[in-house]
Amino acid sequence: MPEECRTALRARRAQRRPDRLADGEKWTASDLAFTTRNGTPIEPRNLSRAFETLSNRAGIRQVRFHDLRRTCASLLHEQGSGARTIMEILGHSSIRVTMGIYTPARSPAAIQGGCRQRLPSPQTPEALAVTR
Repeated sequence: MPEECRTALRARRAQRRPDRLADGEKWTASDLAFTTRNGTPIEPRNLSRAFETLSNRAGIRQVRFHDLRRTCASLLHEQGSGARTIMEILGHSSIRVTMGIYTPARSPAAIQGGCRQRLPSPQTPEALAVTR
């Protein structure tokens, strides 16, 4: 896992501590990194609404919350993370899913030129070398 992810998760754990202490016995213990204030799982629709509100406040283009997975995968790839690491972060059981659906990465030339390029097919020797 990239160090940035570990750092962010450690910070998140520290942020949750006051909520956990304040709720005491009402706190629902879990291994989830992101929960409601009392430790329960976040309802998907509530997450989407909160994300939409924050996007509007920030004045950024509306995207579905799920689209952030693709962005995460592409940015991790651009930073040099291996396909297997990206697969594990996204929770996929197959490298094909990661390579075929979630990582339309941009090469440095494509970034400067503004065009998008997909990663090599998981069938190519180049892609297989990345996964080993």
